[in-house]
Amino acid sequence: MRKLQCGIIGLGVGSKHLQTLDINKLCNVKSICDLDLKKLSFYKKKYPNIITTDNYMEIIQDSEIDLVCIASYDNFHTEQLIQAIKKNKNIFIEKPICLNFSEYLKIKNYIKKNKFIQISSNFVRYKSLNKKIT
Repeated sequence: MRKLQCGIIGLGVGSKHLQTLDINKLCNVKSICDLDLKKLSFYKKKYPNIITTDNYMEIIQDSEIDLVCIASYDNFHTEQLIQAIKKNKNIFIEKPICLNFSEYLKIKNYIKKNKFIQISSNFVRYKSLNKKIT
């Protein structure tokens, strides 16, 4: 069985995603991203087989990545989510998904164009956003 190839954007809370996915036998964390180069260096030493980058688009554009975990700063969530949707990635995104109604409408429009991807969040009330947003 092929393992799910994962990329993680943001290594604050995203470090918990990394730990969880790393022990999951069905997953392989291929790439991690953070703007803090010292943090990336720390994780590169701890996980030498994982690709590190400070450019989130490298993860999103990687054709081998099946799942993108977005755990970056809140103000980046909408743009990163939309870029991942455009590249047909399944997504787990930390809350908040967006910061205002205008961002919500943008996200909604992109989800309508691609109903085959799965988007989930740790927002307590919803487990699958696709059905709730569209």
